[in-house]
Amino acid sequence: MQETPRLIFEKQNLRSVRAKQISFNVFVVCVVVVISIFSWWKLKQDQNFHLQQSIRTANSMFSSYLDHDLTINTQPLDSMAKRWEMRAGTPKTEWQLDAASIVNNYPSIQAVEWADNAGVVQWIVPENANENMVGVSLHAEQRRRTALQEVFETKQPRFSHIVDLVQGGKGFLYYVPLFNMGKFDGVIISVYRLDTFIKNLFSLHEYDKFNINIYANGKRILQDINNQQVDPKFTHSLIFKKNNIHWQLELTPSIAYVKSNQSSLPLMVLLSGLIFAATLYLILTLLNTARRKTIDSIRSSQQLNMTYQTIRTIAETNQFDEAIRSVLSFICQETHWPMGHAYLPNKNKSALVSSGFWYIDPNQRLALNDFVDITKKTTFELGVGLPGRVWQSKEPIWIYDIHTSSNFPRAKLCPTIDLHSAFAFPVLDNAGDVVVILEFFTHEKIPQAQSFMHYLQTLSIQLSSAIDRLAMEDKVRISEMKYRNVIEGAGNAIIMMDFQGKILECNQATDVLFGRNEVTMVGEKLSTLLSPPHDEELARYIETYLDTGIQGPIGQGEEIIIIDKNMNPLSIFISISEIELEGDVYFIAMLQDMSSQKHTEKALKSSQARELMLHYIADGLYGVDRQGRITFANPAALTLLDYTETEILNKDMHALFHHSHPDGSQYKSTDCPMKTALLQGKPYHTDDVVFWNKAKAPVHVSYTSTPMRKDGKLIGSAITIKPVNSI
Repeated sequence: MQETPRLIFEKQNLRSVRAKQISFNVFVVCVVVVISIFSWWKLKQDQNFHLQQSIRTANSMFSSYLDHDLTINTQPLDSMAKRWEMRAGTPKTEWQLDAASIVNNYPSIQAVEWADNAGVVQWIVPENANENMVGVSLHAEQRRRTALQEVFETKQPRFSHIVDLVQGGKGFLYYVPLFNMGKFDGVIISVYRLDTFIKNLFSLHEYDKFNINIYANGKRILQDINNQQVDPKFTHSLIFKKNNIHWQLELTPSIAYVKSNQSSLPLMVLLSGLIFAATLYLILTLLNTARRKTIDSIRSSQQLNMTYQTIRTIAETNQFDEAIRSVLSFICQETHWPMGHAYLPNKNKSALVSSGFWYIDPNQRLALNDFVDITKKTTFELGVGLPGRVWQSKEPIWIYDIHTSSNFPRAKLCPTIDLHSAFAFPVLDNAGDVVVILEFFTHEKIPQAQSFMHYLQTLSIQLSSAIDRLAMEDKVRISEMKYRNVIEGAGNAIIMMDFQGKILECNQATDVLFGRNEVTMVGEKLSTLLSPPHDEELARYIETYLDTGIQGPIGQGEEIIIIDKNMNPLSIFISISEIELEGDVYFIAMLQDMSSQKHTEKALKSSQARELMLHYIADGLYGVDRQGRITFANPAALTLLDYTETEILNKDMHALFHHSHPDGSQYKSTDCPMKTALLQGKPYHTDDVVFWNKAKAPVHVSYTSTPMRKDGKLIGSAITIKPVNSI
């Protein structure tokens, strides 16, 4: 499939574009994933924060309950101390009744004691199992002594530190000072059994959702209340001081409690985000795929149209320089390359020289000026440089970077030029010789595309056909320059067909060629417009080519006969190019009316016949214009006067070889009857007149002048001269 330059160079960037699209898709998906993970993390943090808040609240409430229960348990003893002070002492029996009431009503209190001002225990309730405490000095044990001393000094109630109870186990004491008439009269002591106090406390408040550890002055006195599976990372501690004891409550929530305070929302958010990210990536990928397919479809349509337009441009070109400039401009604009240039072989075909045909991006003329100047001055021999290599191989050549190429001399002459990739291809004449080489340059480094090289080969064939036609017309124009202007040919017909040979589109030249408008031809097979046997041959060519790849006129070209609009046979040259669009094969046919070319060939032969006739006439014959300047001369005249054609053309006849009389004296043109007859457009004849040859020697000739007219107007005279001795 032939591809247009723009499509080829856009495809070279397709990988990088797709990589960018994939990178963008991945970036978007990563952003969504990061947002999902962050949302999950934030929700988990919020849940954990609220859980910790609830644990802190529970711990604070429990601490307040503990503080409250301690206060409740100490109030009865404070009341006993006030009665003691008011009554200057309390009778033993009454004191024992009050103490028994306290022990019975407050389960946490194991015993109530009275120690005198010397610190010796005198009374104790209950007495059973406590008799051995009566008479015991509180000063005997360090912690009790310290607490008693603090009470004496501060005159305030005081809790003791955790002590070992006489009955076994741990506990703490509450000391309430007694006064009698303002004097210290001992202390009332309540003995609290620690485990009983704590259990009674928890019997009032439900904490089954936690494991609880209680520390008094840094020592754990109660461990793992409830004894259940817990989540240790949510453990919370609260410390407070109550009457000389630093209490620390450590709450660890159960796993069930943690789960009950956590929802599945963070996980749902995370999973939803990941699913959304995967879905979004799939959607973006599908959109990119659909977009690429749409672009490919549009590009394929552009390919078909651009190939058609390229062939149309070449077919409708009437001048060589116009054709070259059109191709330079077309390829540069289609490839977005800033520079194109043409090289031509010199006259003796020994080197390539700049043609002066350029396409330069208007916005880059100044930047490329140095390279342009060097190119104008540089010539290339066979095999030297990019043009010379193309000249030698007669094939397109691509250079990835001119600055690293070992055979690109201009890069060394202009090392700072911002040009890199380049390609060139030849245009050949019908003899296979290079007529022109087109080269193109870009700022980028672009790898060679094989499909583009095939495109250049096809373009070279089409250009060669156009160049052959133009070259033929140039020869006719030069040959007939003396007689008439060169007849220019009409534009070529271009037809687009599907794989069945049905016409899809055609140009105006086709309308003229077949004498029908496009509407009536669309849908018909091209073979129906051709005369037998070419109609059947074309159908077989297309069918055979699609089945086997064997070429007929497809890709080559062939001269055939059609019936024109006047029902006359007409010789045309048909060439067909094949293109492919989304797997379907299409054909573009170019039909060139050969009648103009054949007429030109006939005219050329006629002109050459005239020249031969002049060459073989025995008498001397030359022509002059109305001013007496020589316009042509045959070999007999040149031989007689010993001049070359170059030496006499456009020279004044009288001044050149009739300037003197036979005796050598000057012969003025105003006195010359021959010059007068020429100026007046009259015939003139003399049997003997002296002409002077190149060596200034006299030559006696007979002279006959005949006026020449065109469209009734005098344009000069034809003069015949013969040596006198030959008459």
